[in-house]
Amino acid sequence: VGIMALLVLTLIRGDLLDQWQASIPADAPNRFLVNVHPDQVSSLQTFFQQHDEKVPNIYPMIRGRLIEINNQKVNSDSFQNRGGKQLLSRELNLSWAIKLSSHNKLISGEWWTNQNLTSPQFSIEKSVAENLKLNLGDRLKFQIADQTVEASITSIREVDWGSFRANFYVIASPEVLKEMPTTYMSPFYLPAEKVLLLNELVNTFPNITVIDVAVIMNHLRQIINRVTLAVEYVFLFTVLSGLMVLFAGIQST
Repeated sequence: VGIMALLVLTLIRGDLLDQWQASIPADAPNRFLVNVHPDQVSSLQTFFQQHDEKVPNIYPMIRGRLIEINNQKVNSDSFQNRGGKQLLSRELNLSWAIKLSSHNKLISGEWWTNQNLTSPQFSIEKSVAENLKLNLGDRLKFQIADQTVEASITSIREVDWGSFRANFYVIASPEVLKEMPTTYMSPFYLPAEKVLLLNELVNTFPNITVIDVAVIMNHLRQIINRVTLAVEYVFLFTVLSGLMVLFAGIQST
């Protein structure tokens, strides 16, 4: 059993991580920019154009806490399930959009059209609906800084969280959040040979935070390799101990 465990660990070391990375498109975003100020959006797009890089999509991001469901006040004590408690114990990242992203799939309801863009509507992610027991037509109220916004749920989405795109639990029709205090975020792909461009970007926009997913993945791989190596040593010690016990048993008989 010990030898089998050693062989299995040797064969699958990093295999799950490799398969997962292989399933992600080659040009999937490997960096994220957050804390982009509204007046920096056009300058950031110009920066990428000047360096012959594909201009990434930039998404509004608003922090808000859910405080009411159907005119009933809610908090983390309102739900027994862990997911519901987590969603209500912190602020959520909200966004607004005109069109539905390609990595989001509507599973219920309808996305807003040009004819009803001005009406207050929310589209929520499937796990939020399940954890908070929400349905189409339910009315949500969010606290954003010292203001509140309220709208009805008109669609439920299934989100591909492994796509490395910008995903949000709650997306509103444009008029709901356009006047709220907003920062912007942007996922983008940067080839390894152009990694030094990040230094220039940070120098040009010192307030913007760069999240380097590529570095995080490398660290994760190193951790997996070290943990696997430690477990392999344990199993090797187990095999050697078993052989010693077997040899002692044979000698004594």
